[in-house]
Parts: sequence; C-alpha cells; structure tokens
Amino acid sequence: MKAQLWIDVRKSGDKSVPLFRLLAEGDVPQANVSLSRETGGCLTPITRLWEHDSHAPGFSNLADMNGYINRVKADIDRALKSGGTTEETTWKLVRSW
Repeated sequence: MKAQLWIDVRKSGDKSVPLFRLLAEGDVPQANVSLSRETGGCLTPITRLWEHDSHAPGFSNLADMNGYINRVKADIDRALKSGGTTEETTWKLVRSW
C-alpha cells in the first residue's frame, strides 16, 4: 500500500489549525489515531481523518503546532505499519503557517 498524508494548515482568527487527509492506494488498516492536542483523546479512524476538522486544535505557537503535527504523523505511520504497510508514508504540507 502507498500512502500520502496531506496536512492543510488553515487560519482561524489568530490561530493556525492543522487538518489531515490520508490518500492511499490499496487496503488501509482499520486503525485509530489520536488527533487531540495531547495524546490519547479524539481517537479518529485513519480512513476518516476529516471527521476531526470541526474541533481540531488551533495553535498560536509554531513550535507547539509542529510538535503536534510530528506526533500525529508518527501515529499515522505506526498505524499503517501495524496493518502491514512496509513503504514509508510520504507527506505534503498543503498550506503553511
């Protein structure tokens, strides 16, 4: 399976809100990832990441936002690999800070 993670950072007032989309070819494992600000909450299926858009966390600090994005990317990569994916997931930043 080949997968690409798109990250779309949108402005909402004085905050930047990262939104995630997974584009995949092949069978995607049935797995959840945490999209809350802190690990463990807002468990969302990797096949339906858009369901989190309405309450995605906003960031006014670039370092905090990058930390969040890196954690989510790593969680999605782990979820895909647990389903048997051997290829590295590529990612694309659609919009930036």
